[in-house]
Amino acid sequence: MEDDWYEADVTYSNSNTGTKSKYTLVIRVFDDRVVEINFGNGSVHAGQNNNGYTYSGGDLTFYQNKQGKIIGADTTVRVYRNGRYEYYYVEL
Repeated sequence: MEDDWYEADVTYSNSNTGTKSKYTLVIRVFDDRVVEINFGNGSVHAGQNNNGYTYSGGDLTFYQNKQGKIIGADTTVRVYRNGRYEYYYVEL
């Protein structure tokens, strides 16, 4: 997959609060990994930050049709902050 920005379906879940929401967001892929999630309101989760959270995961799993063409990809990004985990399941 080319390194670029893509529109993706992102499902957010927080097991501590029971919150689960689905969004269409813009994500950045670099070296077959989701490295940024842009929330469109100026808020961005990224692998490198100084905002007091830890970002992990993001390695994409690719799905191909019988001809070998990539037809989709997904991954889970985990963010740890304020003593809790948030999960972002990303589908391209």
